[in-house]
Amino acid sequence: MADAAADPKASRAFERVRVVQIDAEIDALEHRIRLLKVERVTRQQRLEAFRYPVLTLPNEIVSEIFVHFLPPYPLCPPFAGLLSPTTLTQICQKWRDVAQTTPRLWRAISLPRRALKRPVGDEEGWLLESWVSRSARCPLSISMDGRSLISWDSNRTLGGLILHRDRWEHLDIDFCYKLDLAKVIGAPMPLLRTLSFKESGVTADPVLFRDVPLLRSLSTDSLSCRADFLPWSQLTFLKLSNPGTFLHIPLRETVNLQHLELFITGEHEGEGIGDIRLPQLETLLISPCWALGSRAVTQFLDAFTLPRLRTLQIPDAFLGEEPVHALSSFISRSACKLQTAVIIVYGLVFEDAYREALPTIPDLSFIMKENYPESLYLGSPEF
Repeated sequence: MADAAADPKASRAFERVRVVQIDAEIDALEHRIRLLKVERVTRQQRLEAFRYPVLTLPNEIVSEIFVHFLPPYPLCPPFAGLLSPTTLTQICQKWRDVAQTTPRLWRAISLPRRALKRPVGDEEGWLLESWVSRSARCPLSISMDGRSLISWDSNRTLGGLILHRDRWEHLDIDFCYKLDLAKVIGAPMPLLRTLSFKESGVTADPVLFRDVPLLRSLSTDSLSCRADFLPWSQLTFLKLSNPGTFLHIPLRETVNLQHLELFITGEHEGEGIGDIRLPQLETLLISPCWALGSRAVTQFLDAFTLPRLRTLQIPDAFLGEEPVHALSSFISRSACKLQTAVIIVYGLVFEDAYREALPTIPDLSFIMKENYPESLYLGSPEF
């Protein structure tokens, strides 16, 4: 190097050689960069052409899978959260588009309950409005209680939901003393098939259900419903989950009833109901509740003639002092071909006596209860 520095000609020759070497290295690197860019474009094209197998499914199949993600209709999914159909709109753009254009995902609406001091916010109001809009023209399953309705009442979207009563197919509602019943149900509901309602503190007569030609199922714990508030002859399913409710209901008019569930209480509950013939009834489920007198229960059973009865569940306390004879007489009087009988037993069970007296019942079983309800002995009218 010292010699090169001493000889200017040698120094210039060295620099020229080095520049040529650097140019060659730059050309090689640029060529490598060009090759890498070409490879990058090729691999990016492959990535863009790749599709996850699930995303290759037709929209109709994806839509059907989404529907099975929810509880079976008419059960309502959560209004928001992981198990809500809103989750399906947050995965990818394609799933969002499919979910938002699948009306069956949005046809079962349960208003989330809110404390009375916490009104519904604009975001929740918008969400409810979007559910109703996305459901298109699907029949609706609606679940709401009194507190829900009060907290949502000031929001314009609740009014929008009520305006769609012509699409209500299943209604589960808890009336409350602060609620204007006419505002919620005081209009025709031509698609209504099932109705479940409670009355929390309602003292006035409920609004009458008119123009409900498809109504077939009623579940209620109401004690104050008027005899004319429903077209009883249409019903095929009736569940009365509060003791004494049946006293307010004209059972004689439920001539098309196929399924009946009753809670019974009170010493005189069976008196004065007369003879009731239900020619289509196939299932009768009776449950004990609160104070119970064997005379009253026996009178209640004696009032019924059920020629098509196939399934019976009944506590032995409902059959009086001679339960085997009482049940045999009840079946004989109805001339029914009972296929299944379940006897709920709170004390000793005379299984052999039942089977000997009722040999034509192919499925006769017993449910043993450890303790007899104390109120059955005391006859207390208190809850």
